[in-house]
This record gives sequence, C-alpha cells and structure tokens, in this order.
Amino acid sequence: MKGHVQRRGKTYRYFFDAEVDALTGKRRQVTKGGFATEREAWAACREAMSDHEQGRLVRQNRRTVEQLFEEWLSRRQHAVKQSMHANYRNYFRYYVCPYIGSRRAQDLDSAVFDALYAKLLTSGRVKANAEHRRIREVQKIARENAITEREKGKRRPGPAPKPRPVEREPEPGLAPKTVVNVHRMLHRVWEDATRWGYVKRNVVADANPPRVPRKAHRTWTVTQLTTFLHEARGDRFFALWVLEATTGMRRSELAAVHRDGIDFDAGTLTVNSTRVVIDGKVIEEDGKSDDSWRTIALDPYTLGVLRSHVRMLD
Repeated sequence: MKGHVQRRGKTYRYFFDAEVDALTGKRRQVTKGGFATEREAWAACREAMSDHEQGRLVRQNRRTVEQLFEEWLSRRQHAVKQSMHANYRNYFRYYVCPYIGSRRAQDLDSAVFDALYAKLLTSGRVKANAEHRRIREVQKIARENAITEREKGKRRPGPAPKPRPVEREPEPGLAPKTVVNVHRMLHRVWEDATRWGYVKRNVVADANPPRVPRKAHRTWTVTQLTTFLHEARGDRFFALWVLEATTGMRRSELAAVHRDGIDFDAGTLTVNSTRVVIDGKVIEEDGKSDDSWRTIALDPYTLGVLRSHVRMLD
C-alpha cells in the first residue's frame, strides 16, 4: 500500500488505494484534504493507512449525534424490551438531544460528555419539566372526569374535600443515578458506532460519569407494617398490600399477578411476567431478568387473603 500527497490550491490532500470492493470489483480510494502543509498531510496519510491495515479506518461523514442515535435505536429495537427502548428514547430526547444532538458525532471527545454530565447535574431537569407537568395535568383531568362520571348522582352531600397540598417543583438538576443511566446509554451507542465504522473509537469510555452516593434503605418496623395493614383492611387493594409485605415482590410483578398463577393447594404463586406503563400504555413483559421467573411459597395468612380476594372478584 502506497500513499500520495497532492497540492490543491492552497491546501494539501492525501490519498491511497484500498482493497477492491468485493461486491462491485471497483477500486476504492481513501482521500482527505484541507491540510495546511505537506508535512501534516503526510502524517495524516500514514495514520490513515495504519488504521486501514488494522481495520480501524473510519470514513469521514457528517452524521450528527441525533442521526446516529436514531439509527442506533432503530437497529436495536428488536434486541431490547419495549420499556428499555422507550427509556432510551426519552433519555435522548430530554437529556442529550437539546445539548449535543446537532453536533457531528466524529467531532466529539470525552470532554464534551463530561460537560454534558455537569450540565445535567445542575440544570438538566428543566428541559423535561414542561412535558412532565403537561402529562401530570392531563392525567389529573382524566382522573377527575372518571370520578365525576362514576359518582354522578350517587354522591351524598357532605363536607367539601380538603385541598391537596401543592406539589413542590423538583430540583433543576438530575439525580446522579439518572446521569449515569444516560452515560451507559451513550457508551453503548458509541461502542456500536465504533464497530460500524462511524466513529474512530468509543470516546464515551474516557468520560467521567458522576458517582452515585449510597443511600440507606428505610424500612418499616413490625409495628408500622401492622398499623398499615390494619388501616388498609377495607381497601380494595388489601390483598396486594399483604402480598407485597409477605413476599417483597416488585411493583411491576405485583401489577401482573393473575389468579391462574396462584396454586391454593400447593400454597405457591408463580411469577413469570411484569406489567409496566410505557408512554401512557400498559405493557406486559417477561420480567427484569432470568431470576424473575420463580415460584414463591405463600404463608397461610396470605393465602387466606388471596382466596377471599378471588372470591370477591367472582
């Protein structure tokens, strides 16, 4: 393989012949121009030929971060769960695209991502606040309309309901855990882009995501749990609260429990699915991990509560 440098006007360019295209049989030439001196062009030519021989040559392109992400998300759509696919899209829409979405992917280095993480930690939530408030308002109106239609003509006159406390606006910065999630997503994007030949290397790997501080888990005492279950005895979700208290199941697993998964004779519950909400729609999935599929032994009290709940449903 032999390289060449040629002057074009006031700048220099290099070029060399790569392997013949296996499909068309035509010669492929690698070239790049715009160098101020002949020495710079020769140095870049030698580096490009070395990258080509090692399979690391990246063709120059003007693909933006947004274009790269859209292609990456489309190609990974069938390899991830719907909930993860939606999370990726929302992370990029709110926390990446407004800041670096229009920049060329090949122009970025690790310092750009460090600056992005710093911005997200201090004021990253601002971009999403308006959309979140709009969604909350729509959901609130829908709940109020449903209650009005269901209870119209049935509600007895009584004291006016107490006003709900005004929700405090969230802090302007994102939590470190959310920023780490964004970093992990971008790391996967650049890792795949490197394999596809869109960027030279995964520069996100050199970035510094924030440290996630450890938080002590606060749990109820036996007295607190007993008090809660006593107060919730008349609630229509009492069986769910008991099942949560005695098994420690995840919220998404509890939402997906079906009577067919309960074996009253064996005293067990089979967990093999989860139910989550994605963009306002309820979606059933197959669990968070392989260990999510399991059979749980239930105590007599929980079985009794579940049996009463099933009879009520019938």
